[in-house]
Amino acid sequence: MSDELQFDRPHEGLFRAMRAGQEVCRVAVAASGDAWELYSTVTAPAFEGRGIAGRLVRHVLAEAEAAGVRVIPSCWYVDGLMRRDAPRWDHLRHGATTPAAAPGDACRIAPAVLPPS
Repeated sequence: MSDELQFDRPHEGLFRAMRAGQEVCRVAVAASGDAWELYSTVTAPAFEGRGIAGRLVRHVLAEAEAAGVRVIPSCWYVDGLMRRDAPRWDHLRHGATTPAAAPGDACRIAPAVLPPS
């Protein structure tokens, strides 16, 4: 088994970083029309601090760019990465900026682009 980081998208709402067949990071996506809301980024505790989340988010942003969709960065991590990498991803940003997260705050749970039930 390879120890290299690989990215996949097992379904429309999830991008993953895999290492040796194990999921080490994920980005949750709510897709609607011409926008993807990136609303949660989670890294397995044993893999935190290695830059994996940043690599995965940049991969997702590149995929959004290739797909011609805009990005709603509801996750504080995605929003921060887009700001740090400015102006590289500025053309993808759609909607308001995420408010600053409190220490230990998680990303939003309910995606904004999903139609009300």
